[in-house]
Amino acid sequence: MVVETLPIYLSNPNDLISLPDVYFQVRDLVQQSAGTSEISQAIAYDPALTVRFLSIANSALFSPSTEISSVSRAVTLLGTQIVHDIVLASSVSDLFDGIPPEVIDTKTFWTQSVTCGVLAKSLADHLDVLDSGHVFIQGLLADIGHVLMYQHESEKMVKIIKLAIALGEKTHKIELRELGYNYCDIGGYLAEQWDLPAGIPETILHHQEPALAGEHTYETSIIHIARVLSEFSTASIVAPTFDSSALSTLKLAEEEVLSLYEQWTAAVNETV
Repeated sequence: MVVETLPIYLSNPNDLISLPDVYFQVRDLVQQSAGTSEISQAIAYDPALTVRFLSIANSALFSPSTEISSVSRAVTLLGTQIVHDIVLASSVSDLFDGIPPEVIDTKTFWTQSVTCGVLAKSLADHLDVLDSGHVFIQGLLADIGHVLMYQHESEKMVKIIKLAIALGEKTHKIELRELGYNYCDIGGYLAEQWDLPAGIPETILHHQEPALAGEHTYETSIIHIARVLSEFSTASIVAPTFDSSALSTLKLAEEEVLSLYEQWTAAVNETV
């Protein structure tokens, strides 16, 4: 990603789109290996965030054996890293509200993003990835670059979406051709500016071309497949087409992925 090619509105991205202070407080506490009480208090201080947090913690995504009724219980059962990721997921949901309805339906966009996260975690679980919960947030944020583009380049994006439909071509390729950058570039840069944990900026930036992700190629391949399936799930595309390097990296055949997808649809529907 060449920063000089990015749009001028990204010169100070935190003035445009920012995460709440409670997220950064929780992130710092997790990095400092703080105790359950400190982390729980930081989350509980924001009532609205707490409601969203407990909703996600009790969803089919994490399948708790018993209902999680408090933040402290969630920290104890799920661990601090997953709690961090749930707080991040709870925090980003508000960012989607600023998308102009004439560009794309916000609910549909959020549903596709959550679907991508759920499918990414499902695939990671299938592949026995130890940190599968962390993969959920990578999938959820894969499309975050489009939030800024829909908000600040709405007219251009309407034309690009129409052109993609007319040509039957991937939107990100048209973005790159027409603008000199695409939503992956925007999202990867934004994740870096937020100082999100290692792996998240890389998967956002490279999930359309996972072979470029270096040491993060494996999880980026997971996000790539989940992103394609999420588009298919929400009828954004007619038939899924996967990057061959992603399938090779994960040692999966396309037919196997589609078979697994059929098994995961129930979990997706319960979560979104």
